[in-house]
Amino acid sequence: AAVVCSELSRAVQTAEIAAGVLGLLVRVREHLQEYPAGDYLGRPYEHAFFDGMVRSWLAGDLSVGVPGGETGRQTADRVLSVLDDLADEYRGETALVVSHGGVILALWGAIAPGSAQAPASDLVLNGSSYAFERDADGWRVSGQDA
Repeated sequence: AAVVCSELSRAVQTAEIAAGVLGLLVRVREHLQEYPAGDYLGRPYEHAFFDGMVRSWLAGDLSVGVPGGETGRQTADRVLSVLDDLADEYRGETALVVSHGGVILALWGAIAPGSAQAPASDLVLNGSSYAFERDADGWRVSGQDA
């Protein structure tokens, strides 16, 4: 029913491809972007720090975050507010949301902490898809196609 994406150009480009196939327009929404790099902005990627942080998120500890950035809880809450709006707007329909790997990992930790189905902390591949559904009982992960 809709293709929605973060305002970052790589997400917009991916959404435009999907929207073209589906015959839909792309809707760009704020608050779907990746978690901010905070104090790590411009520095080399530190696998040990980020992998540990994301493993904590996947286990359900969303209190950890990037210094000067966001915690997993802040990231998940920011994105869930948009997803709640979309679920209300497209009730009973499917909306494709193009976002980012860290966002997806924070959502897994918020919705299905400790799930054996969750992607590894470094394995949210470009083009991966994950189905998050909301009903009267709240959000759940209903599938993935990595």
